[in-house]
Parts: sequence; structure tokens; C-alpha cells
Amino acid sequence: MKCPAILIILLLLVSCSSQNTSQSSPTDTSISPITAESPTKQVDYFAGGVNKATNAAKLAQTAKSASEWRQVEAEWQSAINFMEYESTSSSNYKAAKQRVMEYKKRLTNAQQNASRLEQAQVKLQNTQIIRGGEVFRSLNGIHQTAGEATAIPVVRIVIPQSGWKKLSKSDQISLAIYAESLVSVVKSNPSNYVSIPSSAPIYNSFVSKIANLCQDCWSIVVSRQDSQPYGIDETIVQGDTPWRSDDPCCRGIKSSEFKK
Repeated sequence: MKCPAILIILLLLVSCSSQNTSQSSPTDTSISPITAESPTKQVDYFAGGVNKATNAAKLAQTAKSASEWRQVEAEWQSAINFMEYESTSSSNYKAAKQRVMEYKKRLTNAQQNASRLEQAQVKLQNTQIIRGGEVFRSLNGIHQTAGEATAIPVVRIVIPQSGWKKLSKSDQISLAIYAESLVSVVKSNPSNYVSIPSSAPIYNSFVSKIANLCQDCWSIVVSRQDSQPYGIDETIVQGDTPWRSDDPCCRGIKSSEFKK
């Protein structure tokens, strides 16, 4: 008579065991199999350094400008950084240290080339600014701010159209560089260039915009009149930033193209 009771108990135990098994199913995603089973990939610093050095040497073969030599410099520095991370237990450790010494010499050479060209560029630019100022004054030009009510105001040089046409391309470029140099002058004392009364509600907004002009926010405009007061008849050349925002029908040549 006890058999039925024992049988019932056994059935209950089997049922509980089945429920526990279903709760611990392998479909549980609380632990990622990728995280648990996949090892972290090791970085090959030596190979990375070799790749950077190869690229640096390739760039150095064609580098001519200061910015190009700065790129070469950055690649040599990256190559050095990779080699310095090579583990002391690596079979490439000794070779990595030797390459660091070699790469540092190449890095110094790239830095010297970049600095030399930058200094020459500054000297040339200063000469062009001086010449541009002479041209500006010879044409009896004026400079002013324009577009304060727009998103991109500019420093604007206005000169007679007849005078512009007589300039050599070299003097035209010098005048453009002079115009760009005026941006810093205007930004240093913006209130001198706001044409509205200081009591006007938008006065402070205009001053703020002029104080925060972008460095290439300038333009050269010509007037058909040969003497002041000049009209604003045509934009000849302008910085790249205002060029991008101006209506294509009315904008001049962008600076980066004009200076080539």
C-alpha cells in the first residue's frame, strides 16, 4: 500500500529537477561567449613601426612645402612611438631600439626642413604684406567691414577697377595677402569698425562678430569710380570661407585658387 505514495514522491522529484534544468538553459546570454572565450588580439608594435617608417620615407621623397614636411615628421614620430612600445620580452626588442635611434635622426631632418621652409614662408609673406600695403596706398584704397548682419562678415578692401587692372599678378597677390593681414588688425579693435551708433540694440552683436572674424574673412572689391566715394561694383577675390557662403553669381575668385 505504500508503493503509490512512494511513486507520487518520485514523480514530484522528477518534475522539480526538470524545472531547475530549464532555468539554467545555455540560452542564458548574461555571459557573452565572445568575451569569455575569445582572447584579446595582440598588437604588433614592431610591424606598426615599420609601416609608419615606410610611409614616412615615401612622403619624404616628394615633400616640398613646410606642411608636407610636417606630415613626414608626424609619420616618423608615430614610427618611433610604435617601436618604443615593443616589449622587452619580444625577439624584436633589440632591433626596435636600434630603429628608434635611426628614426630619431630622420625625425630631426624632417623637423629642420619644415622649420626652414616655414621661416622662408614667413619672410616672403612679410615682404608681400609690405608690398601689398604700398599698392593699397598708391591706389588710394579704403578698408572697411561689411556683412555684419550676415553669418560671415568680412574685412573689405575697395579700390578703383582701373587701378586693379593695371597691377601685375604679383602685386595683385601681394594686395590679397595685405587684405588678409588686415583681419587681425580689425579684430584687435573691433569697435573702430562698427558703423552704427553704440546706442543701437545690435551694436554689441556687431562688435562681437567683428572681434571673432575668421582669419580668411576678407575680400577685394573694385569700384568703377576712380576716386572716392567709391561704389561697390564687383568682388574680385575673397577668402575661401566667405567664397563658400556667397551667391555664385556675385562672388569673386577664392583666395586659394587666386594665389597659385
